[in-house]
This record gives sequence, C-alpha cells and structure tokens, in this order.
Amino acid sequence: MRLVGLNFFAGNMPEGDRGIVTSAARDVGVVIPLGGAVAQLIAALVARGDGDLDHSGLFKLVEVLSGRTE
Repeated sequence: MRLVGLNFFAGNMPEGDRGIVTSAARDVGVVIPLGGAVAQLIAALVARGDGDLDHSGLFKLVEVLSGRTE
C-alpha cells in the first residue's frame, strides 16, 4: 500500500468534519476510547499554529510535549 504524498487531515479542519468519525461511531454503538485524546492533541497543535500540518503535526507536538524540541 502506497501512502506517500497523501494528506489525511489538517489540524485546522473544521470541528464538524473532525466529528464525523465520532458521530458515525456513536450511531453504530462503537466506542472510540482514544478519540477524546486525539481531539485534545489536535486542538493543541492548532493552538501552536501548526494547524496546516497533516499527521506530522501530531508527531511534532509529541516531541514538544516530551521536551525534545520547542
């Protein structure tokens, strides 16, 4: 499976768009235990000004939270 060059999401995607997965899971009775944690991380990366990044923004944020970079 080739994933190079695909942009799965941007952190500053509208909240309604990010809520689609949560809503769909709720509709079929599926629990997404890490959904809230991911939403908080996305909100933090947007607040840092990295909302235009894709998944790499989450890795960058984890580095910052781990004290490995600023």
